[in-house]
Amino acid sequence: MIGDYEKKVYTALLGKVIGVYLGRPFEGWKKKAIQEKWGTITRYVHADCGVPLVVSDDDISGTLTFIRALTDSGLYEKTPDEFFGKTWLNYLIPYKTVLWWGNMSCSTEHTAYIRLKQGFSSPRSGSMELNGKEVSEQIGAQIFIDGFGMVAPGCPELAAELAGKAARVSHDGEAVFAAQVVAAMVSIAFEERDMEKVLDRAVQVIPPDSLIAQVHRDVRAWAKEFPDWNQTFVRISEKYGYAKFGGNCHVVPNHAVMVMAWAYGGNDFHKALSIACTAGWDTDCNAGNVGAAAALCAGLEHICDTYDFRTPFADRIYVPAADGSCAVSDVLEQALFIAKIGRRIMKMPEPPAPKGGAKYHFEMPGALHGFMPAQGEISAVSAAAPEGFSGHCCMLLRFTALPENPCSVETPLIPAASNSGYATPCTPALYSGSTLRMKGCLKAPGGSPKLFLATTAGERLYSPAAVPDEEGRFELEWVPEFPGTAAALGIECASAKAVSGEALIDSIAVGGTARFVSEGETDFSAWLSSMAGIRARAFSNDPDLNMRYFSSNEEPGVLVTGNRAWGDTRIRVRFQIHAADRAGVIFHYQGLCRWVGAIFSRRSLQIVRNLYGEETLAETDFVYGENRPMLLEIRTHGSAVELSVDGKLVLTAQEDLLESGGAGIFADHGTCGFGRFEAEARLVPQA
Repeated sequence: MIGDYEKKVYTALLGKVIGVYLGRPFEGWKKKAIQEKWGTITRYVHADCGVPLVVSDDDISGTLTFIRALTDSGLYEKTPDEFFGKTWLNYLIPYKTVLWWGNMSCSTEHTAYIRLKQGFSSPRSGSMELNGKEVSEQIGAQIFIDGFGMVAPGCPELAAELAGKAARVSHDGEAVFAAQVVAAMVSIAFEERDMEKVLDRAVQVIPPDSLIAQVHRDVRAWAKEFPDWNQTFVRISEKYGYAKFGGNCHVVPNHAVMVMAWAYGGNDFHKALSIACTAGWDTDCNAGNVGAAAALCAGLEHICDTYDFRTPFADRIYVPAADGSCAVSDVLEQALFIAKIGRRIMKMPEPPAPKGGAKYHFEMPGALHGFMPAQGEISAVSAAAPEGFSGHCCMLLRFTALPENPCSVETPLIPAASNSGYATPCTPALYSGSTLRMKGCLKAPGGSPKLFLATTAGERLYSPAAVPDEEGRFELEWVPEFPGTAAALGIECASAKAVSGEALIDSIAVGGTARFVSEGETDFSAWLSSMAGIRARAFSNDPDLNMRYFSSNEEPGVLVTGNRAWGDTRIRVRFQIHAADRAGVIFHYQGLCRWVGAIFSRRSLQIVRNLYGEETLAETDFVYGENRPMLLEIRTHGSAVELSVDGKLVLTAQEDLLESGGAGIFADHGTCGFGRFEAEARLVPQA
């Protein structure tokens, strides 16, 4: 049994994210250029480079997307090799999500994706036989792999086995061995905090005659010989440098830098990251992997001993994938998801959901769910919860409110624009009609907090102010109704007179119903698309001038909104097929290969389940007629599905495998559109 398991998963993931953010702005720089500009990397330097700190990045999104293979399969540690490749096909939208889409035989991951689409299942998709030695031994398998150590705490052999399966989707040879060592290190560090012992044990999971094992022996010997890591880096450059290994970003040179950072950094988190970043090459990948293991060895309470890594981003992360459920997230939310998988694998009992399943519960030291100051004189910090609160931690707001200058904190619901080179397709984390419940305590009179939503249209919607009782405690319930897309959720403290105060926020729960209406707009910020094109105006003979059309070419395409919290759903849509082999409306959407839909072919109407392959659940003869508007209505309740066309019930089915998820439009080899789309869904806790 692993003590403080959730805390340790959070620590490892936090270390990973910090490393990525630290090294991201100068990824690909050489050591000389880094040292000429900054000397040694000891702090975030994004501002020096004119880029944001929180960005979409494959090191984070790949780590948190590909781990879903274990739960999506339902087989956890017994998930077969082939399913890891299916997970790629479910969550990857070409040129939009997770990967560097650098083309065949240049980007290892893009090459593997093409192989999967060609019908080569994993592990052949990433094999040296198909793709060549150099392509198959680049760095990608290593950078996505930390989570497989987190779900196998204290079991490095199992961590290495799972990491090997995940790595071989896209890589082979030494790249797989490097990934297995990283996963094993993370696994071991759940129980062993001496970095030397972690390194000793981890390398035992790979063949001793592998090149990666030799890298470990050499670098650690140099670290004992030379007191200055710069001297060891010279040896690395001579024997394992980029000049010795081809491709865009070979695993061997970068793994050598990581071993150096661990060997010299020991249990000092800041020092290990500083070395990994200052050494150059693939700085965000290297520092991310180094950070996951180093954070566990240091412990959560020591991550910020030398420098405050946490306040500048307050746990914010982006995880864009073909299922937009986690596009905007935070370290704690994702850590608890990983820990839930790990408990299932390790046969550990599952603890109750923090604070009754509240979305924002702050139940980890330092965790703020992305809430950061947005306006006025205010700060947000993690604090110990007082007696009577429902957990151990809360968020403390210290503020000075003036009549003309209210102050606020907020957390994003859709990603901010990013220039990281990686796209951020998403669906919003919050929809109109949802019930928000905020609990807390006001520690000084005046400045009572209220909730607000900021929309992409630049508007703010406000709840009533919280009304504290005699002890300052309050419970605020609010059901916001709004058109368009919510961009951020915030808490504002305002006062009719100048006041300085403190508010403790225990939790913010989200429940009830999500409602979404789309009609005629050209802002598609609430939608996630894999369509080949969007025609945001009607054709010349359309009676409905609000009609928007969406096209798929070689591959089926989707346009979806919502997330996996959408349970029982009602959809009404004015739908029209211009010309397509197949088209329709999908629901309970969980990715490109996981959805249920009402699908029209040229001669029939079907209720179809796609679960890595399509299965017809119900069917009737139906000729839709090109350019004929139809009113489709779909209702789901538990496993029951009802489909009506123009007010007439035409099909029913039972579907008990995919009972939650988003909704939207499907097109296969052609074009379809809609004029008005209405969805209403009961919100359910996310697994």
